[in-house]
Amino acid sequence: MLGIALEGGGAKGAFHMGAVKAYFDEGYHFDGITGTSIGALNGAIIAQGDFEIGYQWWQRMDTSFLFDIDQIHMQNFLNRKIDKDVLFYLFSKIKDIVENRGLDTKKIRETLDNIVVCEKLGSEPFLHFALRLLPTPDRHQQNPQLARKLLPCQPMV
Repeated sequence: MLGIALEGGGAKGAFHMGAVKAYFDEGYHFDGITGTSIGALNGAIIAQGDFEIGYQWWQRMDTSFLFDIDQIHMQNFLNRKIDKDVLFYLFSKIKDIVENRGLDTKKIRETLDNIVVCEKLGSEPFLHFALRLLPTPDRHQQNPQLARKLLPCQPMV
């Protein structure tokens, strides 16, 4: 029996999928998968048999894919091409974040609704899957929508 544990840490999710692809390319098969945070999301994608979909998802990932952020303005900012339009845009986004008491997670929630299929989890060939996206009760309170989406998907075999 061979298992894999995928850690949390945002951008590490892209690394996970590349590493898992390398294992698959070498003929390895995982009988168990567990993960925390982004590792749980990737683990769910792999466990439900949708590795290729998850791999492609990470290939096209950028900030605007998850948040309501204009990619051109962000690239200009990151490349230090800052003009009046970029500053105005950034200040308006900061104002939104402060007024809304955080980032708008609507796009992330929509992505999760489309990519995680609870009914597929626990089916062959991945009988052993442990989902630990939200490891502490405090995190449930911080993101109740995410908790409601993923916690019912916890087949603990």
